[in-house]
Amino acid sequence: MTATADDGDHATDPSSQQTCPSPESGRGERTGRIVIVGAAGSGILAAASWVSGWLPPGTNTPLPAFLHTAVPGRILLTTLILVGGLLLVGAWLALGTRLPKLPDPKRSLRAALLAWALPLALAAPMLSRDVFSYYAQGLLLADGVDPGTVGVSALPDWRSTGADPLWSARPSPYGPVALGVQAAIAEASADEPLIAVALFRVVSLISLLGLVIGLRRLVVHTGVNPGPVIWLVALNPLVLLQGVLAIHNDLWLVTCIVWAFVLALQRQALLGCIVAGLAGSIKPVALICLPFIALLLRPPRDGLAWRTAYAIVGVSVGAAVVAVTVILTGTGYSWLGATPPTDITWTWLAPVSSLAFALGWIAMLAGPATSRATMSAVQYAGLILALGLTVWLWLRSDRHRAVRNAGLALMSLVLLSPIVQPWYLLWGLPLVIAAGIGVRWTAALILGSVWLSLFSLFTSSATRTVYPSAGDDLLLPFLALALTAAVGAAVRITGRGVESLLDLPSLRAISVPHPDGAA
Repeated sequence: MTATADDGDHATDPSSQQTCPSPESGRGERTGRIVIVGAAGSGILAAASWVSGWLPPGTNTPLPAFLHTAVPGRILLTTLILVGGLLLVGAWLALGTRLPKLPDPKRSLRAALLAWALPLALAAPMLSRDVFSYYAQGLLLADGVDPGTVGVSALPDWRSTGADPLWSARPSPYGPVALGVQAAIAEASADEPLIAVALFRVVSLISLLGLVIGLRRLVVHTGVNPGPVIWLVALNPLVLLQGVLAIHNDLWLVTCIVWAFVLALQRQALLGCIVAGLAGSIKPVALICLPFIALLLRPPRDGLAWRTAYAIVGVSVGAAVVAVTVILTGTGYSWLGATPPTDITWTWLAPVSSLAFALGWIAMLAGPATSRATMSAVQYAGLILALGLTVWLWLRSDRHRAVRNAGLALMSLVLLSPIVQPWYLLWGLPLVIAAGIGVRWTAALILGSVWLSLFSLFTSSATRTVYPSAGDDLLLPFLALALTAAVGAAVRITGRGVESLLDLPSLRAISVPHPDGAA
């Protein structure tokens, strides 16, 4: 067949050789910009932390002092901190909206985690000075003193450690595993608090990596899409701010809890109980997971008698692990009762304490003694209710619901405790997300994470210096709520829509387990 002129013209037309960019490349570029925005937010927070973060007395900072001493400098610094936090939160939400459409979500999530966590790893501690208390308690244990019996004020020149004076006379609430790590770091730091901070942050980064690997293995058994789980847990701004920037040991705790369930679901339930016992030796709250892990013992049995027998086995194994760690570290058991007292710490985030103080104020009409008794009764009632819910969740659990219900038990303990801190949400978050809890509840956790992240920044000493000293406590939560709404509006204005985040490809990927899932 002879080609026509039209055929020849079309064959030689240069425009016909041009190719359009693939949708995948465009999405990759947009995702890259989102990762850069989040990294910029982390970088701003890291830079600001060396002026507004917690540093030991006498530490010289690389940034100008007027940013902390002069009112205009403090306003500028506070603005930078809030902008950095908003960029990080906004980037996290934007990445979530694009997650279902990414050709290689694993690669994008890995890039985001590195870009957002590494700047925070170079920051000074901010949002909390607990890490300096870890260091001071480690010094006590290294000197042969049980931190569960005395406060860090027992150290000579304890103020040079940077520990918070509020807790200086209080015994440590941390278990022997946490104290053992603290003592090892204290001995390796050569009496330099900042070296200790760097070593604690290395432990936090290792914990974050272990959490990611553990979640990927956990969802193999629950049948949930790993991408959204990693996004909602490991890249969560609350996890990065409280686990990496503030260096709370709760990140160590949840990593151990996740791995305890991973091992149990891999038919190594006794080993899972051992790891849960190690987690309970960081903070005793993790011991709640032992009866749920025991449900995964082999061979599987039905009936309350078998369930109770397995629970006794699991709890006994965990208790034995705690006893061994106590012997190895030379600590006692006083840490089990050394929780922060409500007489010096009150967070309105705790619904039970808010109710207790309201009823106590009314009971003041009958006298101070009645008021104190009323408040104590309400707070103890909250703990009893949390215990009852835990037992109820355990009774309703089986091998397919053990992970989710353990996470719900941890969440109920947080909500019904007399003291609630933003980082306590980390306790149950990985389990409930990895097991799937439904679209609406997952959406609530997303918005709650945003709100608590912004609330953490507002209530930090790094930002509160620009507010009047009186009357802030009730104002700050509403400011954080307003900013949460602003972030949601900004995501919607971009054209992607909050509904695409709360909708249903990304959240259903999290919250609808595979029918053959094991948890």
